[in-house]
Amino acid sequence: NSKNENNTNQESTGNVYYAEYQFQKRFGEKATVTAGLVDQENKVKSELYLDHSGNQLAAYVQGDVKWKILTFSAGARVEQNKIDSIREDWNPVFRGGINAHILKGTYLRASIGQGYRFPSVAERFVRTNVGSLYIYPNPGLNSEKGYSAEVGFRQVLKFGSWIGYFDAAAFQSQYENMMEFIFAQWGKPSDPLVGFGFSSVNVGKTKIKGFDLSLMAEGKIVGELSATLMLSYTYLDPKQTTYDSAYVAKAGIGQVRGSD
Repeated sequence: NSKNENNTNQESTGNVYYAEYQFQKRFGEKATVTAGLVDQENKVKSELYLDHSGNQLAAYVQGDVKWKILTFSAGARVEQNKIDSIREDWNPVFRGGINAHILKGTYLRASIGQGYRFPSVAERFVRTNVGSLYIYPNPGLNSEKGYSAEVGFRQVLKFGSWIGYFDAAAFQSQYENMMEFIFAQWGKPSDPLVGFGFSSVNVGKTKIKGFDLSLMAEGKIVGELSATLMLSYTYLDPKQTTYDSAYVAKAGIGQVRGSD
């Protein structure tokens, strides 16, 4: 339960009911299978979003296997989401990964996984304002789908009483129907600021790639006095691969403009 009480016409109360059944089977020390079922019910009473109810049903399975210097992991999940009368089809997603312990303290890894995100109540139905700046709803918002992939290297380090590791990874994520809050004329000309404000929209296909470097070490300085060193650097190259100045209109967002 979460409750937000205030005197600005923005109160909301949310209740989440969650149930999960999980089954796990071990095959010696080399393999494990995990599977489960999920049922989640959501109910919101809000001045911000009005009243809505939602439901999520899901099933998942994952297997983990160790073989010599390799560890494999693979899994799948299928889920169906619903808000009010808006019900999506069942959506399956898959993931897999491998980790190799090639030398003492040296590890290589690679993984890829699909992702799926159903729009939240706030993204679809929020209607509020901060002063003269308004946020408009978008009931026609579509779900976000994509994948993330990574390859990485980790080396354990030891210098005297100091121990730590160096980690390097390159990654790429790609999304369809990525959701972002965009500033445009979503309201009517009679609204404040002639209807200009923010609304969550599907901005199309995006790709985010980059790399990450990190160093962590800990050890003693003098006597029992110890210290921890952490240093990291991340480079990101995000791109909207379907950029079009008229994309908002093509995405059907015009149905929000002029709504009550």
